[in-house]
Amino acid sequence: MLRRLRAVLSIAFLWIIAWLPIGLALAVYASSRQPQPSDVLHRPVSVPSFVAAWTVWGGLSGAVFALVLGAAERRTTIDRLSSRRTAVWGAVGAMTLPLILVLIDLASTPIGLRGYTWRLPTLVLSVSAAMGACCASATLALARGKGS
Repeated sequence: MLRRLRAVLSIAFLWIIAWLPIGLALAVYASSRQPQPSDVLHRPVSVPSFVAAWTVWGGLSGAVFALVLGAAERRTTIDRLSSRRTAVWGAVGAMTLPLILVLIDLASTPIGLRGYTWRLPTLVLSVSAAMGACCASATLALARGKGS
């Protein structure tokens, strides 16, 4: 049990490190421009707050990935793990948090599915899936390299 917890925390930390520079770049970009009426929050971006939220998101995504991978591939050794399936589990792990937030938003919105604006959620889910798949593939490569 302790070994599994350490593995989940280690993967979460690796994903925090991987998501940090991207979050920093996005925060600097977002803070360098004037907020537009079409922006989600229509207010200036705080770089430290944005980076903190982004890295927490990365860490939670990594932890969910580790839990899903551990459950789905529990009988598979690292050498036998499929890179493609691992990338899919990474996408699933990274999409979990934003999907929960979208579902909460949908539940609290009186306009229903037809009137819901899907542009931002679709972008966020797509970016999350891509980052999760990349991070999962890198995590697998790192784990395989460490075992050698």
